[in-house]
Amino acid sequence: MVLIRHTGLVTRNLKESIFFWCDLIGFKVYRDNIEYGQTLDKVLKIKNVKVRTLKLSDKKKNLLELLHFIYPTKKKKKFFFINREE
Repeated sequence: MVLIRHTGLVTRNLKESIFFWCDLIGFKVYRDNIEYGQTLDKVLKIKNVKVRTLKLSDKKKNLLELLHFIYPTKKKKKFFFINREE
C-alpha cells in the first residue's frame, strides 16, 4: 500500500474495530469526536444525526475514520431482491 488519503468506515462495534485497526494493523487514534449539526445532517441526509468519529493514522500517514452512529442507532435497510424462478 502506498497511501490512503482518507477512508471512512461505519462500525457497529467500536471496541472490536479499534482492536483490529490499532492492535492488529498498527494504526493509532489521533482524534476522537462526537459530530452533529446541520452540515452533517445535510451530508448524510439523516435528520438529527449524531456520530462518534475516531480518526486513525499509521506510520505512513494513511488516514482512516471510524464512524459509529449514536443517533439514529439503527438505519433502515433497503433490500433489492430478484426472483430468478419467474
